[in-house]
Amino acid sequence: MLFFNDPSPKFRKLISNISDDMEAFIDSKQFIKGKNVNLLENKLSNFLEVNEFFGCANGTDAITIALLASELPEGSKIAIPAVTAPATAVSVIRAKMVPIIIDVNEMALMCFDSLDLAISKEDIKGIIFVHLYGNVCDIERIIDYKDKGYLTIEDCAQSFGSSMNSINTGSVADFGTHSFYPTKNLSCPGDGGGISVGNCDEELSKKIRMISEYGWNKERKVILEGLNSRLDELHAKFLLKAFNNFSQELVDKQALLNSLCRSIEAKESIKILSQSSDENINVSPHLAVIDCEQPDIIEELAIKHEISLGRHYEVPLPNHPFFKDTEAFFVRKNPIWTHISNNTRSLPFFWGMNKIENTQLMEFIDEIL
Repeated sequence: MLFFNDPSPKFRKLISNISDDMEAFIDSKQFIKGKNVNLLENKLSNFLEVNEFFGCANGTDAITIALLASELPEGSKIAIPAVTAPATAVSVIRAKMVPIIIDVNEMALMCFDSLDLAISKEDIKGIIFVHLYGNVCDIERIIDYKDKGYLTIEDCAQSFGSSMNSINTGSVADFGTHSFYPTKNLSCPGDGGGISVGNCDEELSKKIRMISEYGWNKERKVILEGLNSRLDELHAKFLLKAFNNFSQELVDKQALLNSLCRSIEAKESIKILSQSSDENINVSPHLAVIDCEQPDIIEELAIKHEISLGRHYEVPLPNHPFFKDTEAFFVRKNPIWTHISNNTRSLPFFWGMNKIENTQLMEFIDEIL
């Protein structure tokens, strides 16, 4: 069975390179907050062209820490898109703030008309823009909302390496948040995350690090509410190795996505929602998502070809029982989140797909009308 994502080819390559470093790593006796984390933070801040990058335990914590570091008061209303991982909403609640759900556009990115409607009716204090599938939200619009005084956060869990007009995702909002979960663009074989800050002064840097570690200061006295959220040395070592291969993996995945786009553009019953790179956008693709007129028929055809399609996201935030009473805003007669959740499927798409798997995928697409 060909699954929609499989990080094992990447990790097999990394393990063959990293095994020689394990003995030195263990002998260093630095398992937490050591040189690997410091080196990774420096490399990623340089890559993203931001002032600082902070490692943490996962992408969910990254958003929570950013919200807590923002100094917004408890109960602040934070706008988030309806189509995203539940982690985006959970992060807001963990920071004792209130998520306000916003409809998405046809590309499953934040609908700005729906956002403006929410702003006109609710006292929105912050906005989380999710660069879903590797697609890039309009960076100029993000800057505009930031300039108007809203706290802005870019959720880059699926977009590490994507850019618009040579500006990296995760570098323009007040905070960029990142996930290094095994299936992400830059990933490790476990949980990991990070926070990027374009303009980070000493006070904010100190606060982020304090919140990430119990809320204590250099004297190990807890002086504010904090988490236990640290990126460990072992995962940092894997990420350093993965980062060395990232440029080539990006080129390979872009070539695969372009091939898929060419095969799909002539089809009448499906269209691809994943952006392809052009003169303005350089996409670091995370998923290859198709919008299907008849998803059940596509599912049956996939089973015939021994392909397992993904669902991102089958349940939009408003349909989760826990969020059923959360305010939600949309400008269309029917919210687009309903169509996205019902009609989209994720194709097999990952670095390291072999020729047999590529052929299997293309034969499936060829058979679609």
